[in-house]
Amino acid sequence: EGGWKFRCTAEVHQNGTVFDDVMGRLAASGMAAAPEIQAAIVVLRIDQILTLFGEILQERVPNLAW
Repeated sequence: EGGWKFRCTAEVHQNGTVFDDVMGRLAASGMAAAPEIQAAIVVLRIDQILTLFGEILQERVPNLAW
């Protein structure tokens, strides 16, 4: 079976404009949790997409060293 691996950087937002924007979109779509439940938004910045065997399929910055 196929699959991919992702190399990325994560940003966690528990308040602020990114958090408010995403929570607003979720509420508009009917998917938002109850406001009293603690929540966080995680934004992933994907730098590389690889096969399960490590072959690079796509890079944000070519030849990025890990």
